[in-house]
Amino acid sequence: MSKYKVGFYVNSRANVYSTNAEAIDLVDDYGYTEKEAEAIINDEEKLKKEFDDWLWDNIEAGFQVLKTEEEVEDWKGMDK
Repeated sequence: MSKYKVGFYVNSRANVYSTNAEAIDLVDDYGYTEKEAEAIINDEEKLKKEFDDWLWDNIEAGFQVLKTEEEVEDWKGMDK
C-alpha cells in the first residue's frame, strides 16, 4: 500500500443509496509509479482529470437532441 491515496465520491441525491465513494491508491490500484502519483497529488488539474475519468466510469449520464414530441415525452418519463 503506497502513501499516494485519493478519495473520490459522487452523490446524485436520488435516494439514500445513491452515493458512490472509493478510496484509490494511485500506485497499487491505478499502476502509477510513486513519482507519477506524487505529481498527480500535487497538481490539482491532474487530480481533477483522474477524478473526471473515475466519475465517467462510475455514473451513467447522457444527452440527446429531442426532435419529436414523442421523444420529449419519453425523456420526461426516464426519471420515474
